[in-house]
Amino acid sequence: MSRAGVSNRFVIVAKEQPTETLPPIELDEGTDLVSIDEALKSIVADVRTNPMICEAKRKARQSSDGLTLNESMSIYLYTMGSLEENNYFYKLLNEKLRTKQREDLKPWLSYLKNFLTGLHKLPSIQTKVWCGFHGNIDDFNKENIILWGFTSCTTMRESIEPRLDQSDKRILLSIECINGKDIKSFSKYDDENEVLLVPGTCLTLRGVSRQADGLYTVHLQETNSLHQLFKPPFNLSPSTIDVRVHNIREDFKSIFSKSPDVHVSSPVDNLDTVHTDLGSPTTHNDVVNGRTISASKNMKPDESIPKDRKDDQVTPSNDSNSNQMPEDTEEDKKKPVANRKRTPSPHTPLTDEVKTTNNSSSNQIKKARATSGKNTPPPSKPSGTPVTEATASGKNTPPRNKPSGIPVTEATASGKNTPPRNKPSGTPVTEATETGERKTSARRNNAELAASNAANQAPTSSETEDTKRKNDLGSNESSDNDDSSECSSHEDNSTWFDVQFHDNKQTKVKKPDELQNAMNVPDVSINREILNRIRGSMTGMALGDALGAHVEFRPHQFLVNNPVKDLESGGTWGLTKGQFTDDTSMALCLANSLVACHGFNPYDQLVRYKWWYKFGYMSSTGDCFDIGAATSNSLREFARRQKAFANEFSIPLTEMDRLPNSELRQKFNVYCSEDGVAGNGALMRLAPVPLFFYRNPPLAVEYSGISGQITHGDRKAYDACRYYGALIVAALQGYKKEQILDNNFYGKHKEWFGKEKLHPDIESISRGSYKKDGYDAGIRGKGYIVNALEAALWAFWSDKNSFETGALAAVNLGDDTDTTAAIYGQLAGAHYGYQKLPKKWLHFAYAKTFMHKLSKWIAYEGECWKK
Repeated sequence: MSRAGVSNRFVIVAKEQPTETLPPIELDEGTDLVSIDEALKSIVADVRTNPMICEAKRKARQSSDGLTLNESMSIYLYTMGSLEENNYFYKLLNEKLRTKQREDLKPWLSYLKNFLTGLHKLPSIQTKVWCGFHGNIDDFNKENIILWGFTSCTTMRESIEPRLDQSDKRILLSIECINGKDIKSFSKYDDENEVLLVPGTCLTLRGVSRQADGLYTVHLQETNSLHQLFKPPFNLSPSTIDVRVHNIREDFKSIFSKSPDVHVSSPVDNLDTVHTDLGSPTTHNDVVNGRTISASKNMKPDESIPKDRKDDQVTPSNDSNSNQMPEDTEEDKKKPVANRKRTPSPHTPLTDEVKTTNNSSSNQIKKARATSGKNTPPPSKPSGTPVTEATASGKNTPPRNKPSGIPVTEATASGKNTPPRNKPSGTPVTEATETGERKTSARRNNAELAASNAANQAPTSSETEDTKRKNDLGSNESSDNDDSSECSSHEDNSTWFDVQFHDNKQTKVKKPDELQNAMNVPDVSINREILNRIRGSMTGMALGDALGAHVEFRPHQFLVNNPVKDLESGGTWGLTKGQFTDDTSMALCLANSLVACHGFNPYDQLVRYKWWYKFGYMSSTGDCFDIGAATSNSLREFARRQKAFANEFSIPLTEMDRLPNSELRQKFNVYCSEDGVAGNGALMRLAPVPLFFYRNPPLAVEYSGISGQITHGDRKAYDACRYYGALIVAALQGYKKEQILDNNFYGKHKEWFGKEKLHPDIESISRGSYKKDGYDAGIRGKGYIVNALEAALWAFWSDKNSFETGALAAVNLGDDTDTTAAIYGQLAGAHYGYQKLPKKWLHFAYAKTFMHKLSKWIAYEGECWKK
């Protein structure tokens, strides 16, 4: 028997797959496990087992995972094959599993029971795995795929490509699994890094890309399977095992525990180039994001979550739910912010935070400087409380000097020095990336233009119209006559914006509802209408997120039959009513960064996202869950770059999260995403940026784009965030709904967007492509950012001026339900305001006091930034 033949189990053969749903397999619960010798007697006619059993007994072993010798042997046998050519053990087993004639499987049931029992004892892992596919790309014409047999995958992509059919249609499957079984320690070939997916695993198609050499990569995501293949106690589907949250901390421990001069591989190191021109915005093949259910073990089924579930992690807020604008509580008033000394210009230019490339959109900043006569303000300060990390060891590289006045290219991810170069006037600097070749699509020039404008005043499309609108809304200024003194007289007492723990070992993070009572609020008066809109946007986003959380990943047809009508508990994540998921958690990270840094600091934003990923910072449960694959990849890459950067510039790794030196921040490449990543994760967290910078639309628009692009590198992600950010700005400035949804909004506000035009897919949406008859007309609540933007705007356009109606419509599109509704809630909440959000939902909103206080800080710091 050749090893090559055994390794063919890593290639799925299309013609061997069933074309219809198979009946369940019954394994007798009352039957005891038998020895492997006994189990294989019944299948002796199928394979020559005696030599195999002898080898398995010699090589297999009991394990620390609690597997018996017989269970370990059953896994070993699966990987070793047969002594007869083309008569492999795994192949014969899978043939029986894939047949509709279940009686043919009976001889295998005793072995299968040992095999499944052993796998059940192994922890489920969440990771990206690879396998080959022998068939046609047209075979992937359905959104959901069920694996009817055991599917062998590997974590090593490079070991799969040589085994693919060397035709002009080689197909590689990239699977984000959540319930994989790592059997490397039990395999005959432990260098294959085998991860096994059990029968009944359900995969959702996220996208298809093609490389220049003709290799197709099909991106798949494991999701909940509604089909039960094995009757209990052997149901290993993603909906039955009792743990739903992946322990992200272990991932980061592995990254930071190694010496700084050792390259730590990241999932993005092996990412395929994703197709950058993805057809119709309503096609499921376009989805690039690949959202992952972060579960180290599988999550419970919907029906297994008790209706009276108590969750000691969550304490619903008891804030008032009156019809009036929420006032500061008595506790707020007892905790005024102490006086602080503050720089006259606390806002953050992008100059010290973000580098640019030759792909940069325009030279708007220089134009702004010419028109405003203002110098770029000083950079914002970084977060004051770094996360504690393992101190790096190993060789340090002395920092390089930066000649005065000469910009330096950013440090590469590998830590190699790139000599500084002079930048001719008007010419953007090209970033160095990990390889020194790929140019990121940062846009510093646009942001600098807007920043300079902000130092003067925010340009608008119609000065007369805007002036009238501002008069209608009332002054944004504080009631105090000396506005400037107000903005410079409050102490930066914001430790509750940084990550905090209940214990010194940093094992239990403080959640928003545990921080809210200790929070201060600025003791100044803030325009009530503006505050109403900011609170409406932030809370509307959280409500939409919570509304869709319990049915996330459910297909549209399921929601046609079981429509969401109200906030619910349980479901996909087992949350209590009103709890939010990753969408709002990341938005809170972004908002906290804007407030703590007094402006836009993408490095600090990534630090806070990393805290969420690593510690559960700003999570409603205290754990990171529901993280998208694109975001996960970017944050792991960010952590790797921090490590390399610390090594290059002799910075203790424990200091990297605050990195106070602006020159060093200028060198750090904050664009951590691969090109072509266009998931909705960039848009779901957007709101704080336009809410903070709405007074200066060009800056708000540009920063909106950059805020998404640091984790989602596709041009469509950048432009979707720019366009949606502009709409939120318009809502804050009091535009009527018909003005916001005007098919020529983009044309009437070109100066907000600078010289760089919107991507054609986003421009099509700006012209009203979403104004159609919902799902039947092609509106989809998918993870692809073009779908997500279109779906959110459709919900806003068709909501009959009711937030509740629009949010429910967004959720009932199906699929990425929480994110579609969260994106809707950002704009709808800003337009309708907090006062018009559903009172019955506000009663259950998680950490409502935290959200209210943070909203006031956003309003206050944004006003100070303007000054």
